[in-house]
Amino acid sequence: MLAFPATFTRSQVLGGLSFKHLKNQYSIKLSTIAHNRVGGATSSTWRFGILVRHDEGWISPPLPRSNLPDSRIINMIDDKIGGGFRSPPSRAWLTLRNSDDLGWDLGARPDKTEYWVRCPSVFSPKAPIIRPMALHELSALWDFLLPGNDELPAVLRSKLLISFLHGPPGKMLRNFSRGTLRYLWSFFEDHVKGDKSDTRFIDYKLIEVEDMGIKAIHLKATKADDAPVDFEMWAWPNESELETLSRNLLRLACFSFWKLNLLREALRWLKTSPDSLPSERLINQLAIIDCITRSSNSTFWDWDDGSRLFFWRWEQWWKSARDGEILFHECDPPRWMGRNLPAPSPHYETLLRKKEGKLVHRRYLEFGFVDSIVPRFGVPKGDDDIRLVWDATRCGANETLWAPSFWMPVFRTIQDLIIKRLPCSVTDYFLGNIPVSPSNSDWRIPHQSDMDVGEMFLNYLLHHSERHFFGARIVTGEGDGEVCQIMRFSRLLFGGRPCPYLAVQGHARAIELITGNIADASNPLGWTQVITNWPFDFGYDPSMPRVIRVRRDGEMAPGYPAFVDDGRISGVSKEICDSATHRFCTKVNYLGEQNASRKRRPASTTPGAWTGKMLWTHESHPIKGILPEKWSKQRDAR
Repeated sequence: MLAFPATFTRSQVLGGLSFKHLKNQYSIKLSTIAHNRVGGATSSTWRFGILVRHDEGWISPPLPRSNLPDSRIINMIDDKIGGGFRSPPSRAWLTLRNSDDLGWDLGARPDKTEYWVRCPSVFSPKAPIIRPMALHELSALWDFLLPGNDELPAVLRSKLLISFLHGPPGKMLRNFSRGTLRYLWSFFEDHVKGDKSDTRFIDYKLIEVEDMGIKAIHLKATKADDAPVDFEMWAWPNESELETLSRNLLRLACFSFWKLNLLREALRWLKTSPDSLPSERLINQLAIIDCITRSSNSTFWDWDDGSRLFFWRWEQWWKSARDGEILFHECDPPRWMGRNLPAPSPHYETLLRKKEGKLVHRRYLEFGFVDSIVPRFGVPKGDDDIRLVWDATRCGANETLWAPSFWMPVFRTIQDLIIKRLPCSVTDYFLGNIPVSPSNSDWRIPHQSDMDVGEMFLNYLLHHSERHFFGARIVTGEGDGEVCQIMRFSRLLFGGRPCPYLAVQGHARAIELITGNIADASNPLGWTQVITNWPFDFGYDPSMPRVIRVRRDGEMAPGYPAFVDDGRISGVSKEICDSATHRFCTKVNYLGEQNASRKRRPASTTPGAWTGKMLWTHESHPIKGILPEKWSKQRDAR
């Protein structure tokens, strides 16, 4: 299969192929395809061709054609980009187009990446702006997905885009190759399949990665908030009823001791607290009473009365944990007392009210003076649950708030924490001390486990001075018996502009406290040295991470990247992974955050998806995969 720009004539195509030397064995069939006829957004046109052998049994497949509705530049525009001009500058006149037009033939000048467009922007609601197209927008015009700034620097992203532009657009490639390959496969099934004498075809076994998406459907990270706890994870295989009863009694005794110890520790801290003013001591006392009350009403598996950070354990951040987070205001939010957004169905409304009732029951909402109401709506979460979102944009609050940008771990972070199977420690591997005939017990098999922070945003208090800006309209009852109450948030709300930053910042502080002293020999998260594995180093191994933290015993230290509330813990063996998971889960509860036991996943070589992707270590080298729905979305360039 071949592709050439439409400016190439048939003779140029045949001349470029030196076809006169091939015409005795092959025939060529050419067809012209327009990008906008296959759902594209540019005016590009390419010539596609198929070289077909004259062997007996081969027939020339029909060239695929399609008349899909075309797109426009507006479909690829990122309206969250601001700046630009009101009138076009002189350098923009040659390429300036409206966002409702077809895009440029980017392949005609593949080394050029500056194209100007007149388009809408959320920062200019009254009039469109004139600006150059961003790199990811040009890549979308050409039907390719460009890695983000966090994955590649701008220079490499520009070079990657130019390499895309030297070939045909993605939708044209997919349209042509999909139809042709489908025809060839049907021809293979009808004429050749089962004919063992035909050596042109070999029965290859598909690589196991093709199966990863199917196997991992039941391993999706998203679970319902009321999903039951898998008690078998904390039990022996084939455990008897007597053993189960004994284990439950032991849990109950340990949990009672934990509550008593928490009270004694809080009282000791209160006697030696650094605040000497009576008003500050009263604040400390009230905060401790709330912490002890919530922990007393909790169970071994869940925080039934809600949680509150045990602020005296947060070291230098104890005041922020006690008083709550102060938001970043550019000006005071406007006064808005509107109603909630209508739910799409009565069942949806019932689910939303159930979520609201949980907030009231756990005292995350309180009564008090309110300046503004934040409406709510729901979005699907998993297969049978919804996520309650508070629309602080609709009431105008987000327009007056500011939030800094911040880094988040990506899938590459996990890749750098997983290594191939080794018959020795990492230190011995790089020193060359590899056993010649290792036994099965010598092999280090990397494992990964998942832990989840429950009610991530609601773990962190909203400062008293901020609460009157974020009211909530809570409706209870049905029909004529409906009652509407106005309450306000005492915790970070899911939908406030700076709330993701503040919640992630709070959990990052928790991770630093959980990690503890890295020089402590008993700390499963500690390390004593760092091995670097740079290109052109003596002994450089491209199959290993560039930077490796090493423990005292020479093994690679566990890692814990957290994407908001979803944590992935890795270790070079099941024992190391289990010990690191145990420390993280227990220390999260120790600090007053919620460890969601119902979302816990044990150490495995085939864990579920994390940020929509999978990394399995059941073979000698790690294998990457992606969930079927994400693969379909990227394949179809949606």
